[in-house]
Amino acid sequence: MRENRLAHAIVLGGSVAGLLAARVLAHHAESVTLVERDDLPDAALHRKGTPQSHHANNLHPRALPLLDAWFPGVTDELERAGAVPVADEVRAVIRGLRYAHTHGAPTTFLLTRPLLDAILRRRVRALGNVSFAMECDVTGLCMDRAVNVAGALLRNEHGETSLAGELVVDAMGRGTRARRWLSAFGYAEPSVTEVRVNVHYASRLFSRAAADLQGDKLVMISPTADIPRGAVAFAVEGDRWLVTLFEYGGETPPTELSEFRTFARTLVADDLGELLAGATALDDGAVFAFPAACLRRFDKLRALPDGYLCLGDSLCQLNPSYGQGITSAVLQAEALAKALARGRRLLPLRYYKLAVKAASQPFNLSWSSDLDLPRVVAPPNPTPAPIRAYVKRAMRVARHDPAVALAMRRIIGLVDPPLALLRPSIAFRVLFGNAEVAPRDAHSAAPISVVWPRRERAQQKRRKA
Repeated sequence: MRENRLAHAIVLGGSVAGLLAARVLAHHAESVTLVERDDLPDAALHRKGTPQSHHANNLHPRALPLLDAWFPGVTDELERAGAVPVADEVRAVIRGLRYAHTHGAPTTFLLTRPLLDAILRRRVRALGNVSFAMECDVTGLCMDRAVNVAGALLRNEHGETSLAGELVVDAMGRGTRARRWLSAFGYAEPSVTEVRVNVHYASRLFSRAAADLQGDKLVMISPTADIPRGAVAFAVEGDRWLVTLFEYGGETPPTELSEFRTFARTLVADDLGELLAGATALDDGAVFAFPAACLRRFDKLRALPDGYLCLGDSLCQLNPSYGQGITSAVLQAEALAKALARGRRLLPLRYYKLAVKAASQPFNLSWSSDLDLPRVVAPPNPTPAPIRAYVKRAMRVARHDPAVALAMRRIIGLVDPPLALLRPSIAFRVLFGNAEVAPRDAHSAAPISVVWPRRERAQQKRRKA
């Protein structure tokens, strides 16, 4: 309704979360200003404000229809620009268990972060009511007499200024000062659930040939309790592999080429070691460190100022090892759109209820998984012990059963909720399927057939008869 329309909204931060917030707000505000500390390029380039852009990024299936709804045809545009769609061409070795190849998996997009940023920036810049204020630092919030947020304080080369707005969306990521700003104006700070993972990354680009990995386009090798190292390899635009190596609680993986290849050989599976042995390196590599995942529980606060919302990493920082951060930002932007559609009254309460729920699924998935690693420091996960045992059995069955592997993939891709693993058709396979694991399961890349223990015993009896 027009009476609920905002006169002016402000977005702090020009990364993916900020661009998505600006797109949503463009539908609900007469004008939107996106404030960014960097000078945002038109081309697909790395920039200082996104140091994680050198490493593996992707768009999970849940994000794609939402992006197409906000930016019609954008997934086709991404594919024309070289983004690689992948469905079943995936090798997944999770906690030492090599999953069966799936059939009919939903599509994930693999691409470099600069490509995604450049296309989304171009789409947002084309909106008639969105403007960019670049090379501006945010120094604080403006408050009205009712102690609600009424704008932002900015500083640029010309000095300090204020920018008035009826709604400020904080998409500043890990650099957010939300807790400090709220505390300064007498509001309680949100509680934080923190999972200290201390993950260090190193990434490099390599040449890619059509015959690599027998046509597979994505490799995931997760760490184990004994080997706290993992890696991903994504087929990305320009016929390249983007390979990210990581280690929990240890030293940063090397970027020097021979050492990078040697590190890949120390993983629980050999796929990347074999791939990199014959691939040509295309860059010098980059490193990154991620100390802790955290979820800020704004939804539990009794009092919140009107006019101020946190979105993206400002609300929830996810362990990048799972590649769900961008999709989480998309789902939080969807929460913002739903909350705004119901009007401005009680907007923070409605938004945080939806946004925290959206962010909690990927956060809880990684939290539960990371607790298996001894170097991770975190509170106990609230998932009941029987459910955790059931999930671990499902992971073992997924080695043999493509249907269970697909169910796991759909949950990781945020298409289905975790409870989908309890659907009768899947539960039967988990409870009665083959959960046996060979000693060197992760190292075998051979095709895997489904083996049902009861059926196998019946066949043995018939052969003996």
